[in-house]
Amino acid sequence: MDDLSKRAGEAGVKQLVQVHCMDMKDIPTRFNSIDLLWSEGAAYNIGFSNALTTWASAIDQNGFAVISELSWLRRKAVMDTFFTFLTRFDNRNNNDW
Repeated sequence: MDDLSKRAGEAGVKQLVQVHCMDMKDIPTRFNSIDLLWSEGAAYNIGFSNALTTWASAIDQNGFAVISELSWLRRKAVMDTFFTFLTRFDNRNNNDW
């Protein structure tokens, strides 16, 4: 986050960027008009579908959400990939699949 703030300053847009370290599920209780929500992997922590539902009320009507998230597009994933995923990631909070 420090790097993002620094780079925003170098690009001359620091006044447009707010960086917050917080629990992503608390976004709607702290913000109600976000222009751009950028999330890299945080949706996984609270479940992807839950994240979309939770954050929707905090994003401005003309705002955007950029969310990177590992998601299975089919139930039948290649088993080796599936087991590798299970051994590297804690899936306790993700009931999306």
